[in-house]
Amino acid sequence: MSAERRPSLFAEYLRRLFAAGGAALVLALAVFAASPELHHWLHADAGPASDDECAVTLFASGVSIAPAAIPVPLPAMEWRVVSHREVEQSLSGRAALPASAGARAAPELS
Repeated sequence: MSAERRPSLFAEYLRRLFAAGGAALVLALAVFAASPELHHWLHADAGPASDDECAVTLFASGVSIAPAAIPVPLPAMEWRVVSHREVEQSLSGRAALPASAGARAAPELS
């Protein structure tokens, strides 16, 4: 059995269907927002001075979601101040370069 798992044919068609539907929705909103006549055809109470809150008007005005509407959880971290000695002690178990490694010169190319 191979390590790669290909998505099923149904999942691939469904993904393409949603992508095409999303592209068609954005195109339709752009067309209705650019043409007041088409917007009025969509619903009769639409007009140049109307304050309707339909998707076409919101799309045309570039409305965005307020950041306060999306709750973002804070990361679960704990900060504490450590001393230089604690850092040295925690790093002392790791492999270090030999003392003579810093005394060597770089090789010369001729």
